[in-house]
Order: sequence, then structure tokens, then C-alpha cells
Amino acid sequence: MKEEMLAIGEIVATQGNKGEVRLNPWTDDPRRFEDLTGLYLPDERGHPVYQEIVEVRYRKSQVLLKFKRCNSISEAKNLVGTTVYIRKDDRPKLDEDTFFISDIIGMDVFTDQGDYLGKVTDCIKTGANDVYEISGQLLIPATKEVVQEVELERRRMVIHLLEGLI
Repeated sequence: MKEEMLAIGEIVATQGNKGEVRLNPWTDDPRRFEDLTGLYLPDERGHPVYQEIVEVRYRKSQVLLKFKRCNSISEAKNLVGTTVYIRKDDRPKLDEDTFFISDIIGMDVFTDQGDYLGKVTDCIKTGANDVYEISGQLLIPATKEVVQEVELERRRMVIHLLEGLI
């Protein structure tokens, strides 16, 4: 399921007693949920099962969802803790030099001098700009001054180490 699907959030609680759920979105723009007709949730064997969305609302930083086949609080409780997915082909198109975090995580990172630094292990949202964590040890700002090249096909990133980064 993981190769053709993209995780976009986790159901963290129920909302009300008519089957709505609260979801923590894993996107910089939660309004994208309005464009979705449904999501994929794993069944007991981990196979993706399509769930049609009938309503999307927002509460603070969470997305409130109502699925067509979830009509009671007990059904909604069964979904708590579930990661939700879309097909990778259904991702929105991004502007040039903009990337999905899921495409960045796991990339090999090299300096512009050819030194291998490790893999991107996390992307931290700071407000000003993202910060990439490299092998759990190095933090680099995701700015054009530092990130020189991103090669999605080769799963490779080239960075320029500014003074003071190491």
C-alpha cells in the first residue's frame, strides 16, 4: 500500500455522536481536504479501502470529516488512530522548487564539495522556513542559499554549508 499511496493525516478523535472524526492533517494547507471526494483507510490486513467523504469542516488546526459509511460514534471510535491516505497520482501539482515532505524524507544529502552528510530524517516547520534534519544530527534551513539542488529521481540533495551550520 505504501508505494502507490501517500499518508496525509491521522484520525485522532471522534466528533459528536453521528460518526464524524477529527483528523490531524499532515499538509501545509488543510483546505486541500475540500478538494477530495474520499480517502483510503487500511483494513485489518493493511489493504486500502476507499471511504467517501460527505462533509469537511475545520476546528482550530484539525479537519473534521464525515464519511458516508460511518454513521455512529462507535463506528467513528474504530477509526481513531488510523492513518489516512490518498493515491500519489491524486496529489496536487506543486510550484517549481516546491516538494512534498514525503519526497524529501529519506533523500541522501551531499555538500556542494561532494561530502556525504546522511539522509533527511525529518522536516521541521518553524514558521519562517522549514528545517531539514539530517541523520538525526544536523539541522539545515530549507532555503535557496543552503539547498542548492534537489534531484527527486535520484533521491539526492546537494547543500551549501553556510558558516556556523556544523
